[in-house]
Amino acid sequence: MIKNIVFDIGQVLIKWTPFELLDDFFYDNDIIPHKKEDIKTALDAIFLTGIWDKLDEGVLEETDIFTEMFEEAPDYKREIVYVLEHIHMYAKKFDYTKDWIKKYKDKGYNVYFLSNYSAYLRRKATHLTDFTDIMDGGIFSHEVKCKKPDLKIYKIFLEKYNLKAEECIFIDDRKENVEAAKKIKFNTIEFKDYNSCVEILDAMLNKSN
Repeated sequence: MIKNIVFDIGQVLIKWTPFELLDDFFYDNDIIPHKKEDIKTALDAIFLTGIWDKLDEGVLEETDIFTEMFEEAPDYKREIVYVLEHIHMYAKKFDYTKDWIKKYKDKGYNVYFLSNYSAYLRRKATHLTDFTDIMDGGIFSHEVKCKKPDLKIYKIFLEKYNLKAEECIFIDDRKENVEAAKKIKFNTIEFKDYNSCVEILDAMLNKSN
């Protein structure tokens, strides 16, 4: 019987696509002190070099962020600083997020999160994850120094809340994260879009009951 629903956050509960949101970032701001192509280079240095992954994993101190990124793009230090100071502009909360959580809470399910997420992003954009206040708990990867799809983080999550994987449905947009969860007996949904996920999730819950 399914008792628990476990959500990923990025691309499931919030839109987190920095490169896609680059256009919105420029269209929504009248004064940007940098060229768009230079900001794109800064994004490459931040997100395509493995540095952001280390932030998610909690193995890179915030004091070292700029040093490592500057080494990747030494001619774009100002742009890197600008992007990191405006990181909240590269993510948006979906309109459905809180209502989706409440829907299953009201039906008696426990609702959790399990997300690859950095302390830096949490600090710079606290509003993005305010919905976690109405959830039953969860784990941000930086807190436990490991990230999906490492099986360790799934096991830490289960142990923390004394849950059985067979009684959980795990929802994530990354195939490798879903496949990892399956290995330890989670029921899973690979998130494609909100409407199809709701349909699949409701069908799984109805079948379970």
